[in-house]
Amino acid sequence: MNISIASGLYRYSVANVSETIYHQLKLLYDDALSTTATGWCDFALKIENTSLVRRILRPQRVVNIEGQLPFNPIAPAKLLPTIEWSLNWCVAAYEHQKLILHSSVVAKNGQAILLPAASGSGKTTLATYLGAHGWEMFSDELAVLDLHSNRVNPLFRPASLKNDSINIIRKSCPSVTFSATTAATHKGDIAHAKLYSYEQFNTFGKCPVNAVVFPKYVAQSNTKVMTLSQAEGFASLTRQGFNYNVLGTKGFSTLATVATNSRFYYVEYSDLADMSDLLTEVLAKQC
Repeated sequence: MNISIASGLYRYSVANVSETIYHQLKLLYDDALSTTATGWCDFALKIENTSLVRRILRPQRVVNIEGQLPFNPIAPAKLLPTIEWSLNWCVAAYEHQKLILHSSVVAKNGQAILLPAASGSGKTTLATYLGAHGWEMFSDELAVLDLHSNRVNPLFRPASLKNDSINIIRKSCPSVTFSATTAATHKGDIAHAKLYSYEQFNTFGKCPVNAVVFPKYVAQSNTKVMTLSQAEGFASLTRQGFNYNVLGTKGFSTLATVATNSRFYYVEYSDLADMSDLLTEVLAKQC
């Protein structure tokens, strides 16, 4: 079947979706998913077979994004994570009207905190936990910043949790809705978590960035906080930009404004509840 998904800023069409994948996507996107082709879509995706032989022997699927094949073919049972990665890839590769950073984003009381970090640092686990405990999770992967207002936009997308993070969020966030777990992808076991309904998401509004926190999960550690200068923070953010160089002076100006208006921290942690308290203090400028 053919579907469309609305994520707030962007609308995707996805063709040739199986019944199994449809039910998983419907669970994650509820009213943001439609089987009726209406209006313009920003990005067009199509699920394709890889070859005639593969239709019979060990079938595989690949996601075609407007003629591009950014991800390797995958068994049909492992397709859901590839679709989610493809939706991120569309924005990272093609969006040049906004500044795109590799970062989770959480917000509270009309102010946002960016959580940029390398894979494995625990940023998605942290953002998901916060989103289920009094914060608004704008994104687990992409920070989308307006070039003129310098505000960050919310995206209606599930969080992509890996390996141990899946059980951590299951135990600590009972209100979260989970997809089925996809085992043994190239990133390990993957499960997607929905924190809000589409109706709830539509109450979120874009926010100015108040602070930037570079989190690092360290098992059984006490929370350690180190402040960074704006110059250090700015330099670190440039390395998280998907299209910073493409945007040129517009990208520099937007990132410079965000850096000027933000405070920067590096934080090592192991306790998610303690991080929630710490980030609340950060927003209140008590840290």
